[in-house]
Amino acid sequence: MSKKTNGIQVGNFIVTRDNGSEHDWISIKAVSGFWSMRFRDDNGMFSRIRELANNKELREYLETWIKVCFLISNATPDVKFMEEFFKSYSDLTERLRGLQQPVSPEDDAKILEEERNMNSIKEGIKEERKMRVPTDKEIEEAKEYLRQRLDAELSMRTNLQIVMIEAAKQIIDISYRYKISPELFRFSANRQLQEEVDAIILSLLEIIEDYTYTLAVATHEDNKDAIITCITRESYGKTFTQRAREYVYRFSKEVETAIAAGLLLNLSKDKLLSSIRQSVKTPLLNEHVQRAISKGYPIILRLGVQESFGVGRTVSSWTALSDLTEYAVAEGWMKHWELQAKASGAVGFFVMRGSSYPCNICDDEVGFHVGWDKLPPYHGHCKCFAVSVSAI
Repeated sequence: MSKKTNGIQVGNFIVTRDNGSEHDWISIKAVSGFWSMRFRDDNGMFSRIRELANNKELREYLETWIKVCFLISNATPDVKFMEEFFKSYSDLTERLRGLQQPVSPEDDAKILEEERNMNSIKEGIKEERKMRVPTDKEIEEAKEYLRQRLDAELSMRTNLQIVMIEAAKQIIDISYRYKISPELFRFSANRQLQEEVDAIILSLLEIIEDYTYTLAVATHEDNKDAIITCITRESYGKTFTQRAREYVYRFSKEVETAIAAGLLLNLSKDKLLSSIRQSVKTPLLNEHVQRAISKGYPIILRLGVQESFGVGRTVSSWTALSDLTEYAVAEGWMKHWELQAKASGAVGFFVMRGSSYPCNICDDEVGFHVGWDKLPPYHGHCKCFAVSVSAI
């Protein structure tokens, strides 16, 4: 989100972010300047409003929510209105409660067993290493830090899809403009077209890097340099930027294939873009690409698109970039946590599972560690969290 001097306009309101020395704030004010409200970064509404403001598809909802706040704070409704309001709020609470899964006896037993194991481990730490046992408050704070980190990862995923679809739209627009024969279409068929596509792809790479670095640092500006150094380091022979560049190039080939199919089938630009959005995780299975192939046009083969791209879920540029950027954001948050823990005198940390799905990797890491290279995340979408441990 922009700084306070710029902001984002939502209807007749301006949403701004103010970077303070100790806390950041999100402010919402009427364009007229006669009404405003704001939320500090330790308020849950801070991240919710930021998510809504940064997602253009949710702007209408955000504007409606702001209008409700504006109207309520600028009126003195009668008792009947208040009664109806509280009844509506109670109904909302009931609806939300109905969406929650009830805790089964098996899950309840598992929770109790985890609590017993945690108490046992705490005693073990205290007895064997003479270290201060983390308090329940510290454990809850660690869980909250995990939730905030996961919110940042989700924001990365949401914004990644938005910028990729916007890049696809731009490439479709310029490709249709050049009137290249559908049977011969490829970006390199026209040098100027290729140059324009390359410029869009380079811009996409820069935007992805900017979002990743911004969300990895978040409000932890005091450790910004260390965080950026951490997530941009070379790992397994490549840096973050090298991998991202490979994946956005792959994306350009996926879009090129879809456009070739769209031209062959005489599709409108909007219909083609919609199909790209729907098949973002499996681009070569795009319905129009497959239809063109079934009509005897081997566009995947003709354009030299790599059909197998890594292993597991990484079968498209979207999954590759999503995994890469979300993991970088998670690493950035944990680097800040590490530096903060060390500065507070921590001599180690205790790792706990933050999810219940089976994972041998995470199970093996649960427990006390003194090596800071053993901090989570241990894999993509890892939900383990750490609690610092200090000497008595």
